Amino acid sequence: MAAAKEGVSEVELAMAAKVVTVAEVECPAMEAELSHGATWAVEMVAVREEAVKVMAVDEVGSADLGRPLGCRVARLVMVVAAVMAAVVLAELEVRGVFRVTVVAARWVEPVMVEAATALARVAAVVMAAVPVAESTVSVRVAWKAARAAWEAAVEAVKEAQADLDARDTTLSKRSKELRQKEARATLQTEGSANAVKLNAECRALREDVEDARQRSEKARAELERRRVEEKSLNDALDAALSELNEADARRRGKPKKWRELQERGGTTLRNLKLNVPTASTVLDQTAFESIFNGGFDVKGDPIPCPPGVGGRWHGRKAVGKANAQGGKNARGGKKAADQPDAPWVAPTEESVLETFGAAGLDWLSTTTGGDSKRVVDTHALKAGVDSDNNNAMTPEQTPLHADSCWPNSHVAARAPWGDAHLVMIVALQDGTELPIYPFDKGGERETVKLKKGDVFVGRGDVIHVGAQYDELNIRIHFYIDSPHAPEPRNPKDTYQVHGDVKGYWPIERR
Repeated sequence: MAAAKEGVSEVELAMAAKVVTVAEVECPAMEAELSHGATWAVEMVAVREEAVKVMAVDEVGSADLGRPLGCRVARLVMVVAAVMAAVVLAELEVRGVFRVTVVAARWVEPVMVEAATALARVAAVVMAAVPVAESTVSVRVAWKAARAAWEAAVEAVKEAQADLDARDTTLSKRSKELRQKEARATLQTEGSANAVKLNAECRALREDVEDARQRSEKARAELERRRVEEKSLNDALDAALSELNEADARRRGKPKKWRELQERGGTTLRNLKLNVPTASTVLDQTAFESIFNGGFDVKGDPIPCPPGVGGRWHGRKAVGKANAQGGKNARGGKKAADQPDAPWVAPTEESVLETFGAAGLDWLSTTTGGDSKRVVDTHALKAGVDSDNNNAMTPEQTPLHADSCWPNSHVAARAPWGDAHLVMIVALQDGTELPIYPFDKGGERETVKLKKGDVFVGRGDVIHVGAQYDELNIRIHFYIDSPHAPEPRNPKDTYQVHGDVKGYWPIERR
């Protein structure tokens, strides 16, 4: 780095050194990945105390394996500086945190140090001009503390309620016993031994009743105090969760779209340039199996569509004859479990991971844990045709349902945004639709309309239903499961709506 000192101020060098130092310290896995010659993209997040965490490094070829640390540091400075310059040059939304992805590039050794010199200067200027975001670590800790305090308050309310119920029961029993003895006492001859005895017992019972009444009143007051405390802590938890979600949103790509996804239950993304197959490719390569469209019978099995009516199918496995394990497979309703995945599946999933993972929009990382959401059970959906693939009207699917958990349940559980399950649909044809019931509409329906190439990302707890199709429609559906969701997704469950859909609003918080 000695050659990099010429024409650069000490402040600029110090700032560049800080970037490198923090990256080296906070990314111990970086060196290991470099040694494997892995291909990485660079992702940067501004964090507290002017630290910058570099999540990955540029593409490194086999020729880099023996390079000394100094060269790798110079390359790292170049990449980080280029990222920061791009934020300004592209006039991206900053709002307290800057983040952008740099496409992996091959570096030419002779110009590396010289370029690092110039870009380090840019890095220093940009770092001085862009405000540094608060770390999500502190707000995450505050949220966890608020959650624990509220949960403890809820338990205290339950205990106080149980104590009041027990004391009210005691008061009721004592009062009833007193009334019975007083009734018996009025029937006794005044001054008789029996009357004297019963009157004495009544006096003692009146004292017991009064004591029980006072204890009930104290228990009632304690319950009310606990409820007020729980309400205050509940509000504090909402505030802490809001702060956590906002801090988390700022580190995501397309933060406005991220907020829309979480606050409404879904958002549409366009021009993502995903590597997805054509509808005809999917139709030719995929073995489809029938799924429910008209509800379920008393045994829980899907009700088949009548003859001449379009059905609804999904598929992931490849079309083919018996494979090496003897599994049979054909396009249509036959089982395809033994077949390998269709050729389009792997590159499509890889493209989704690249686009939505840490090297892209960073929508797969969770809010409260170090591990990320996983793209699982990718499959194509087909509708608007009969079993012979002739165009035939497929009625709207029933019942209304959510894909990954019970309807609106993650909202009710106040799960941090990044911890909720997600689902995704990629439209391969114009005219793709999805009726949904957004979180913020009180049970009113909206229909998402997608064109070819559009991507709808939804929450796993948003209520929706398959649309009616009058002609062939192919689209791809993804489950994106979170390891930190309030509950794991059960692939065998259909999280259907029971009763009136508007009964799921207002969404009760818990």
